[in-house]
Amino acid sequence: MRAAALCSRIYVGSMTFETTEEQIRAAFAAFGPLKSITYQKDALTGKGKGFAFVEYVAPESANAALATMNNFILNGRLT
Repeated sequence: MRAAALCSRIYVGSMTFETTEEQIRAAFAAFGPLKSITYQKDALTGKGKGFAFVEYVAPESANAALATMNNFILNGRLT
């Protein structure tokens, strides 16, 4: 996963366009309470654009997610 921590918000990239917000939530909720997920979708197709921002309530949760989810396979693709 190409990711950078910004306080309690992380960037998740290299996802398939078919990845859903529910799949992202399921993968990242294990590290702590989520504040928000920003997942952009293409206006014409409704598919994801291949990246998201996951924001946690606590910065420690974001750091744990970064440490664990880097190079994790999500929806069949290395993120």
